[in-house]
Amino acid sequence: MSLAKFLSMAAITLAVSTTFAEGHEPRALASPFKGTIDFTVSEVQNHRFGLPALITTANKRTEEFHAIQTGWLDSCGIGLLYGYLSPYSKLTTAEREAYIKTNATCATPPKVGEVGVTSCEIFVTKYLQRGFEEISQASVYKRINKFLTDNDRDGLALAFALRKLGWKIVYWNTDANVTPPLPEDRKIMGQTPADHVWSTKLALNKREYYGVPIDAVMINFAPQKGSKTKKDTSAYARLADVPYYVGISHAGFHVWQGSYGNVTESHSFWDPTDRHNIEVGSFAPPLESPTGRTIEYQGKRQTFFYYAGIIAIPPGSWVWF
Repeated sequence: MSLAKFLSMAAITLAVSTTFAEGHEPRALASPFKGTIDFTVSEVQNHRFGLPALITTANKRTEEFHAIQTGWLDSCGIGLLYGYLSPYSKLTTAEREAYIKTNATCATPPKVGEVGVTSCEIFVTKYLQRGFEEISQASVYKRINKFLTDNDRDGLALAFALRKLGWKIVYWNTDANVTPPLPEDRKIMGQTPADHVWSTKLALNKREYYGVPIDAVMINFAPQKGSKTKKDTSAYARLADVPYYVGISHAGFHVWQGSYGNVTESHSFWDPTDRHNIEVGSFAPPLESPTGRTIEYQGKRQTFFYYAGIIAIPPGSWVWF
Protein backbone atom coordinates (compact mmCIF):
# COMPACT_ATOMS: atom_id res chain seq x y z
CA MET A 1 0.00 0.00 0.00
CA SER A 2 1.36 3.42 -0.87
CA LEU A 3 2.22 6.01 1.75
CA ALA A 4 -0.32 8.40 0.18
CA LYS A 5 -3.11 5.89 0.75
CA PHE A 6 -2.15 5.45 4.39
CA LEU A 7 -1.93 9.19 4.92
CA SER A 8 -5.49 9.58 3.65
CA MET A 9 -6.67 7.76 6.77
CA ALA A 10 -7.27 9.44 10.11
CA ALA A 11 -4.18 10.81 11.84
CA ILE A 12 -2.92 8.82 14.77
CA THR A 13 -0.78 9.61 17.79
CA LEU A 14 2.23 7.68 18.99
CA ALA A 15 1.67 5.24 21.84
CA VAL A 16 4.32 2.75 22.89
CA SER A 17 3.50 -0.72 24.25
CA THR A 18 5.81 -3.67 24.59
CA THR A 19 3.17 -6.39 24.55
CA PHE A 20 -0.43 -6.28 23.41
CA ALA A 21 -3.34 -7.89 25.21
CA GLU A 22 -4.02 -11.56 24.51
CA GLY A 23 -6.57 -11.93 21.74
CA HIS A 24 -6.48 -8.23 20.86
CA GLU A 25 -7.02 -7.49 17.21
CA PRO A 26 -6.08 -4.04 15.90
CA ARG A 27 -8.76 -1.86 14.43
CA ALA A 28 -8.74 -2.80 10.78
CA LEU A 29 -7.29 -0.49 8.19
CA ALA A 30 -8.06 -0.97 4.53
CA SER A 31 -6.34 -4.21 3.55
CA PRO A 32 -3.36 -3.78 1.23
CA PHE A 33 -3.61 -7.42 0.14
CA LYS A 34 -5.32 -8.91 -2.86
CA GLY A 35 -7.63 -11.77 -2.00
CA THR A 36 -8.05 -13.49 1.35
CA ILE A 37 -6.49 -16.45 3.12
CA ASP A 38 -7.89 -18.45 6.04
CA PHE A 39 -7.39 -21.84 7.62
CA THR A 40 -9.68 -24.21 9.48
CA VAL A 41 -9.33 -24.84 13.20
CA SER A 42 -8.08 -28.33 12.36
CA GLU A 43 -5.42 -27.00 9.99
CA VAL A 44 -4.18 -24.56 12.61
CA GLN A 45 -4.06 -27.28 15.27
CA ASN A 46 -2.24 -29.72 12.97
CA HIS A 47 0.21 -27.01 12.02
CA ARG A 48 1.06 -26.28 15.64
CA PHE A 49 1.43 -29.98 16.41
CA GLY A 50 3.85 -30.35 13.50
CA LEU A 51 5.92 -27.24 14.16
CA PRO A 52 8.91 -29.02 15.79
CA ALA A 53 9.37 -31.14 12.64
CA LEU A 54 8.78 -28.15 10.35
CA ILE A 55 11.38 -26.09 12.20
CA THR A 56 13.93 -28.91 12.24
CA THR A 57 13.47 -29.55 8.52
CA ALA A 58 13.66 -25.89 7.47
CA ASN A 59 16.81 -25.30 9.53
CA LYS A 60 18.49 -28.56 8.49
CA ARG A 61 17.85 -28.14 4.77
CA THR A 62 19.07 -24.53 4.90
CA GLU A 63 22.27 -25.53 6.67
CA GLU A 64 22.89 -28.42 4.28
CA PHE A 65 22.53 -26.25 1.20
CA HIS A 66 24.69 -23.51 2.70
CA ALA A 67 27.45 -26.08 3.22
CA ILE A 68 27.11 -27.31 -0.38
CA GLN A 69 27.12 -23.75 -1.73
CA THR A 70 30.21 -22.86 0.31
CA GLY A 71 31.93 -26.06 -0.83
CA TRP A 72 31.41 -25.22 -4.52
CA LEU A 73 32.69 -21.67 -4.04
CA ASP A 74 35.75 -22.88 -2.14
CA SER A 75 36.66 -25.63 -4.57
CA CYS A 76 35.55 -24.16 -7.89
CA GLY A 77 34.87 -20.44 -7.57
CA ILE A 78 31.31 -20.99 -8.82
CA GLY A 79 28.32 -21.40 -6.51
CA LEU A 80 24.91 -22.89 -7.19
CA LEU A 81 22.98 -19.60 -6.99
CA TYR A 82 22.61 -16.37 -8.92
CA GLY A 83 20.40 -13.41 -8.10
CA TYR A 84 17.43 -12.84 -10.34
CA LEU A 85 18.53 -9.19 -10.83
CA SER A 86 22.21 -10.05 -11.36
CA PRO A 87 24.13 -9.47 -14.60
CA TYR A 88 24.30 -13.28 -14.97
CA SER A 89 20.50 -13.47 -15.03
CA LYS A 90 20.46 -11.49 -18.27
CA LEU A 91 22.82 -13.84 -20.12
CA THR A 92 21.76 -16.42 -22.70
CA THR A 93 22.45 -20.10 -22.03
CA ALA A 94 25.53 -19.99 -24.25
CA GLU A 95 26.78 -16.88 -22.46
CA ARG A 96 26.22 -18.54 -19.09
CA GLU A 97 28.24 -21.56 -20.20
CA ALA A 98 31.06 -19.22 -21.22
CA TYR A 99 30.80 -17.34 -17.92
CA ILE A 100 31.13 -20.54 -15.89
CA LYS A 101 34.04 -21.79 -17.99
CA THR A 102 35.86 -18.46 -17.65
CA ASN A 103 35.35 -18.07 -13.91
CA ALA A 104 35.66 -21.68 -12.73
CA THR A 105 38.79 -22.64 -10.80
CA CYS A 106 38.18 -26.38 -11.09
CA ALA A 107 38.10 -28.82 -13.99
CA THR A 108 34.47 -29.83 -13.55
CA PRO A 109 32.35 -26.83 -12.55
CA PRO A 110 28.57 -27.01 -12.06
CA LYS A 111 26.50 -27.05 -15.24
CA VAL A 112 24.27 -24.15 -16.21
CA GLY A 113 21.18 -26.12 -15.21
CA GLU A 114 22.61 -26.75 -11.75
CA VAL A 115 22.98 -23.05 -10.97
CA GLY A 116 19.58 -21.83 -9.78
CA VAL A 117 18.02 -18.42 -9.34
CA THR A 118 17.67 -16.85 -5.91
CA SER A 119 16.32 -13.81 -4.14
CA CYS A 120 15.52 -13.13 -0.51
CA GLU A 121 11.95 -14.36 -0.93
CA ILE A 122 12.80 -17.35 -3.14
CA PHE A 123 15.37 -18.55 -0.61
CA VAL A 124 13.12 -18.27 2.45
CA THR A 125 10.02 -19.83 0.90
CA LYS A 126 12.01 -22.73 -0.56
CA TYR A 127 12.94 -24.05 2.87
CA LEU A 128 9.72 -23.01 4.54
CA GLN A 129 7.86 -25.05 1.93
CA ARG A 130 10.01 -28.09 2.70
CA GLY A 131 9.03 -27.74 6.34
CA PHE A 132 5.34 -27.71 5.44
CA GLU A 133 5.80 -30.76 3.24
CA GLU A 134 7.55 -32.60 6.09
CA ILE A 135 4.47 -32.25 8.29
CA SER A 136 2.03 -33.23 5.52
CA GLN A 137 0.73 -29.70 5.02
CA ALA A 138 1.75 -29.26 1.39
CA SER A 139 -1.82 -28.27 0.52
CA VAL A 140 -1.74 -25.58 3.21
CA TYR A 141 1.50 -24.18 1.85
CA LYS A 142 0.04 -24.27 -1.67
CA ARG A 143 -2.61 -21.79 -0.55
CA ILE A 144 0.02 -19.62 1.09
CA ASN A 145 2.03 -19.70 -2.11
CA LYS A 146 -1.00 -18.63 -4.16
CA PHE A 147 -1.67 -15.76 -1.75
CA LEU A 148 1.98 -14.73 -2.12
CA THR A 149 1.79 -14.86 -5.91
CA ASP A 150 -1.45 -12.88 -5.93
CA ASN A 151 0.39 -10.23 -3.89
CA ASP A 152 3.56 -10.00 -6.00
CA ARG A 153 5.52 -12.38 -3.72
CA ASP A 154 5.56 -9.67 -1.05
CA GLY A 155 7.09 -10.59 2.30
CA LEU A 156 4.27 -8.82 4.09
CA ALA A 157 1.79 -11.23 2.51
CA LEU A 158 3.85 -14.15 3.82
CA ALA A 159 3.80 -12.75 7.36
CA PHE A 160 0.05 -12.11 7.11
CA ALA A 161 -0.58 -15.72 6.02
CA LEU A 162 1.63 -17.19 8.75
CA ARG A 163 -0.23 -15.22 11.40
CA LYS A 164 -3.46 -16.78 10.18
CA LEU A 165 -1.84 -20.13 11.08
CA GLY A 166 -1.14 -18.97 14.62
CA TRP A 167 2.31 -17.43 14.24
CA LYS A 168 3.04 -14.29 16.27
CA ILE A 169 4.15 -11.04 14.67
CA VAL A 170 6.73 -8.84 16.40
CA TYR A 171 7.40 -5.31 15.15
CA TRP A 172 11.08 -4.40 15.42
CA ASN A 173 12.70 -1.00 15.23
CA THR A 174 16.28 -0.19 16.14
CA ASP A 175 15.35 3.30 17.37
CA ALA A 176 11.65 4.22 17.29
CA ASN A 177 12.27 7.83 18.27
CA VAL A 178 14.63 8.82 15.48
CA THR A 179 14.15 9.12 11.74
CA PRO A 180 16.95 7.09 10.10
CA PRO A 181 19.08 8.65 7.36
CA LEU A 182 17.52 6.66 4.55
CA PRO A 183 18.32 7.67 0.95
CA GLU A 184 15.88 10.34 -0.21
CA ASP A 185 15.92 9.03 -3.78
CA ARG A 186 14.66 5.56 -2.87
CA LYS A 187 10.97 5.87 -3.63
CA ILE A 188 9.99 2.44 -2.40
CA MET A 189 7.28 2.00 0.22
CA GLY A 190 8.72 1.63 3.70
CA GLN A 191 12.13 3.03 2.89
CA THR A 192 11.84 6.80 2.79
CA PRO A 193 12.26 8.78 6.04
CA ALA A 194 8.61 9.83 5.87
CA ASP A 195 7.54 6.22 5.51
CA HIS A 196 9.64 5.19 8.49
CA VAL A 197 7.96 7.77 10.74
CA TRP A 198 4.49 6.79 9.55
CA SER A 199 5.01 3.04 9.84
CA THR A 200 6.38 3.47 13.36
CA LYS A 201 3.24 5.32 14.44
CA LEU A 202 1.09 2.77 12.66
CA ALA A 203 2.82 -0.15 14.36
CA LEU A 204 2.97 1.25 17.87
CA ASN A 205 -0.49 2.77 17.99
CA LYS A 206 -2.66 0.88 15.51
CA ARG A 207 -0.80 -2.37 16.18
CA GLU A 208 -0.52 -3.03 12.50
CA TYR A 209 2.36 -2.88 10.03
CA TYR A 210 1.23 -2.29 6.45
CA GLY A 211 -1.78 -4.54 6.87
CA VAL A 212 -0.16 -7.17 9.13
CA PRO A 213 -1.53 -7.25 12.72
CA ILE A 214 1.15 -7.02 15.42
CA ASP A 215 1.27 -9.03 18.66
CA ALA A 216 4.30 -7.43 20.35
CA VAL A 217 7.15 -5.03 19.74
CA MET A 218 10.94 -5.21 19.99
CA ILE A 219 12.17 -1.62 19.84
CA ASN A 220 15.06 0.65 20.76
CA PHE A 221 17.61 -2.16 20.97
CA ALA A 222 20.17 -0.29 18.83
CA PRO A 223 19.71 3.48 19.21
CA GLN A 224 21.38 5.60 16.59
CA LYS A 225 24.55 7.49 17.39
CA GLY A 226 23.66 10.68 19.20
CA SER A 227 20.10 9.54 19.93
CA LYS A 228 18.57 10.25 23.33
CA THR A 229 16.62 6.98 23.18
CA LYS A 230 17.26 4.70 26.15
CA LYS A 231 18.64 1.38 24.94
CA ASP A 232 16.37 -1.58 25.71
CA THR A 233 17.57 -5.06 24.79
CA SER A 234 15.10 -7.02 26.94
CA ALA A 235 12.94 -8.24 24.04
CA TYR A 236 15.87 -8.36 21.61
CA ALA A 237 17.74 -10.77 23.89
CA ARG A 238 14.81 -13.21 23.86
CA LEU A 239 15.13 -13.72 20.12
CA ALA A 240 18.08 -15.97 20.96
CA ASP A 241 15.54 -18.47 22.40
CA VAL A 242 13.49 -18.78 19.20
CA PRO A 243 14.47 -21.77 17.02
CA TYR A 244 13.10 -20.43 13.74
CA TYR A 245 11.53 -17.23 12.44
CA VAL A 246 10.85 -15.33 9.24
CA GLY A 247 11.84 -11.68 9.16
CA ILE A 248 10.69 -8.77 7.02
CA SER A 249 12.60 -5.52 6.60
CA HIS A 250 11.25 -2.20 5.36
CA ALA A 251 7.70 -3.05 4.34
CA GLY A 252 8.61 -6.29 2.61
CA PHE A 253 11.62 -5.01 0.68
CA HIS A 254 13.76 -7.75 2.21
CA VAL A 255 12.80 -11.19 3.57
CA TRP A 256 15.06 -13.45 5.62
CA GLN A 257 14.94 -16.41 7.96
CA GLY A 258 16.63 -16.89 11.28
CA SER A 259 17.30 -19.19 14.17
CA TYR A 260 18.41 -18.53 17.76
CA GLY A 261 19.35 -14.91 17.17
CA ASN A 262 21.04 -15.49 13.83
CA VAL A 263 19.93 -14.72 10.29
CA THR A 264 20.37 -16.57 7.00
CA GLU A 265 19.58 -14.47 3.97
CA SER A 266 19.92 -14.42 0.22
CA HIS A 267 19.95 -11.58 -2.29
CA SER A 268 18.86 -10.69 -5.81
CA PHE A 269 21.91 -8.90 -7.17
CA TRP A 270 24.87 -11.25 -7.24
CA ASP A 271 26.45 -13.51 -9.87
CA PRO A 272 27.31 -17.19 -9.17
CA THR A 273 30.85 -16.26 -8.13
CA ASP A 274 29.68 -14.09 -5.23
CA ARG A 275 29.55 -15.38 -1.67
CA HIS A 276 26.80 -12.93 -0.80
CA ASN A 277 24.21 -15.15 -2.45
CA ILE A 278 23.90 -16.70 1.00
CA GLU A 279 24.92 -14.80 4.13
CA VAL A 280 24.78 -15.95 7.73
CA GLY A 281 25.23 -13.64 10.68
CA SER A 282 23.71 -12.28 13.87
CA PHE A 283 20.51 -10.28 13.77
CA ALA A 284 22.12 -6.94 14.51
CA PRO A 285 20.68 -4.24 12.27
CA PRO A 286 21.25 -1.72 10.89
CA LEU A 287 24.93 -2.30 10.15
CA GLU A 288 25.24 -6.07 10.34
CA SER A 289 23.07 -8.91 9.10
CA PRO A 290 20.55 -8.41 7.57
CA THR A 291 23.40 -6.80 5.71
CA GLY A 292 23.60 -3.15 4.78
CA ARG A 293 25.42 -3.23 1.46
CA THR A 294 26.23 -0.60 -1.15
CA ILE A 295 25.65 -1.71 -4.73
CA GLU A 296 24.89 -0.20 -8.11
CA TYR A 297 21.33 -0.92 -9.12
CA GLN A 298 19.26 0.76 -11.82
CA GLY A 299 22.12 3.16 -12.44
CA LYS A 300 22.35 4.38 -8.84
CA ARG A 301 24.53 3.61 -5.88
CA GLN A 302 22.25 2.43 -3.10
CA THR A 303 23.01 1.40 0.46
CA PHE A 304 20.62 -1.07 2.02
CA PHE A 305 20.51 -0.51 5.76
CA TYR A 306 17.56 -1.96 7.65
CA TYR A 307 16.08 -0.05 10.57
CA ALA A 308 12.61 -1.55 11.07
CA GLY A 309 10.28 -4.36 10.08
CA ILE A 310 8.51 -7.40 11.52
CA ILE A 311 9.41 -10.93 12.55
CA ALA A 312 7.00 -13.87 12.28
CA ILE A 313 7.56 -16.31 15.15
CA PRO A 314 5.95 -19.78 15.28
CA PRO A 315 3.98 -20.39 18.49
CA GLY A 316 5.79 -22.39 21.17
CA SER A 317 7.43 -22.28 24.56
CA TRP A 318 10.00 -19.81 23.26
CA VAL A 319 7.44 -17.00 22.80
CA TRP A 320 8.28 -14.52 25.55
CA PHE A 321 5.19 -12.30 25.49
